[in-house]
Amino acid sequence: RASFNAPRGEAEIDAARSFVSCSKSMDAAWAGVGMLMIRNIITVSQRELLRQTHPVVTARGLFHDRYSDRAGVLRAATEHLRAQGARSLAVFPEGAGINYLAEVGSTLTAHTFTPAETADARREAEIVEELLASPPEYVAIVPRDVTDFGYAGFGIDYNVRLDRVLDEMYVPVARWQGETFALELRRRR
Repeated sequence: RASFNAPRGEAEIDAARSFVSCSKSMDAAWAGVGMLMIRNIITVSQRELLRQTHPVVTARGLFHDRYSDRAGVLRAATEHLRAQGARSLAVFPEGAGINYLAEVGSTLTAHTFTPAETADARREAEIVEELLASPPEYVAIVPRDVTDFGYAGFGIDYNVRLDRVLDEMYVPVARWQGETFALELRRRR
């Protein structure tokens, strides 16, 4: 059975004092490093905020986007969903922020369909089953580079069955295309 024994001799007490002193010095050094990191994060965040100059008015209020074409696509898509009285929306492969901006929930429990979450065939089968049992009124397909996961794209080399089911269940109703962003909106047949 392990137990802690307090230092008893003079040498042990000196060693303990040195350890505590060194520990306090290290704590101060790490605190300094932490402060520098926080300053750098704040500086980078401020620069990024200054780049977000393109307004998007949504059901949730005003926000600014860095890219004017993405701002235009998001503005048009959220206005369209609001005008249609959309009750549910799932965004593939990724884009829960669009649900938030449009104030339209999803009927699905999954909100992200990138390879890390859904490339496994069993997980894909669960999502297809849930989609068939509780289909959202709308789905949106947005571009998402998934090469960082080692895949070519949604419906290309992962979630092929899910993509096929979406094609069978939904018909395109609108498409917005910018230079850096696009969104295809589909409605349930």
